[in-house]
Amino acid sequence: MSDNTSKAVEKAVENAVEESTPKKESTRRQFRNDAWTEELVAEQYKKLQVTEIPVTEDKRPWVQLTELDDTCKIHGVSISKMVKAIGGDRGMNPPLDPLFQVVYLGKRRFVHPDTMTLGLEKLKDPNFAATARKPRESKPVDPNAPVKEKKARAPKGAKVARPPAGEAPSAPAPLVWGEEQA
Repeated sequence: MSDNTSKAVEKAVENAVEESTPKKESTRRQFRNDAWTEELVAEQYKKLQVTEIPVTEDKRPWVQLTELDDTCKIHGVSISKMVKAIGGDRGMNPPLDPLFQVVYLGKRRFVHPDTMTLGLEKLKDPNFAATARKPRESKPVDPNAPVKEKKARAPKGAKVARPPAGEAPSAPAPLVWGEEQA
């Protein structure tokens, strides 16, 4: 692009920015829990913040949460279960197990390297992070109630021919072996 064209584009962008109306505040809630405030979230974020990637006692560095995410996908573990185990998407809640403690380095999240082995085994367990649900109440069955019969339906994909509007339906002509129908 020439200098004149690029200057014209920059000027147009500046004018558009100046003329744009201010953005309306979103009415959508910002946090999952209504009790959370900006200050509470910032305080929790500071608690989880580190200045360098942590290492274990045996000098293994912690792994990024994206690596655990990929491993869970490979092994068929749902990502929602992993997120629940680490204490939610932002780590605002306590983790279900100390092994799943998350720390932040900037915007990146890190977990203990043993989550790739021991943590994955825990996540594969169907009883880990399972929500206790109350049993479903069964409806009482009345033995004297009439039984509904199911209506017969055409097989799926069957085409139904309808006569043109105003004409009475006619019976199909019988097929004779060896003759083609017109």
